[in-house]
Amino acid sequence: MAALDCLERARLLVEPALEEAVDRLCPDLRLPARYHFGWDEHTGSPAGVGAGKGLRPTLALLSAEAVGAPAEVGVPGAVAVELVHNFSLVHDDIIDGDTERRHRATVWSAFGVDEAVISGDALHTLAFQVLLDDPTPERVVATTRLVDATAAMIAGQAADMAFDDRLDVDLAACLAMEADKPVPCSDTPPRSVPYWPGPTPPG
Repeated sequence: MAALDCLERARLLVEPALEEAVDRLCPDLRLPARYHFGWDEHTGSPAGVGAGKGLRPTLALLSAEAVGAPAEVGVPGAVAVELVHNFSLVHDDIIDGDTERRHRATVWSAFGVDEAVISGDALHTLAFQVLLDDPTPERVVATTRLVDATAAMIAGQAADMAFDDRLDVDLAACLAMEADKPVPCSDTPPRSVPYWPGPTPPG
């Protein structure tokens, strides 16, 4: 399957499940979250902008297939990783003071800092709720791995912020920080992103 076809398939499979998950949030959190994903305007009217490139969901589906499961088995993991990724974007925009993302106002600049902080927190929590809706042993293991990878990502962000006040940052420290900062996607497939119902594969 060509790369663009993989991305489109992931969008068709994952975005409805992602939107369904976000709609579980209470109304005060749902609107900023839906705005961030490009589904609604800040007024609540439909926007139809879309939720990004879909690289991480694509990796989740391909990871499921790599171990012999149908792509659909990777959907809960794809949703969880996408939620973690986007919580980090909402908070990162606050930290960096960025007022625009994907050619739209960022959540904090559209709704306020307080609303953006708690909306990001809600997406973070929702990621693990999605995984544990069906708390099979495999999903519990996968959730633990995603928690660990998310903690590493947050530590990387903290290191990045600390570098602003340091004059002695060397290349090794920069590389270590950059290795941690990306949302867990390359670290989690194929062992944890798919969250398949069968036995955990070796590795």
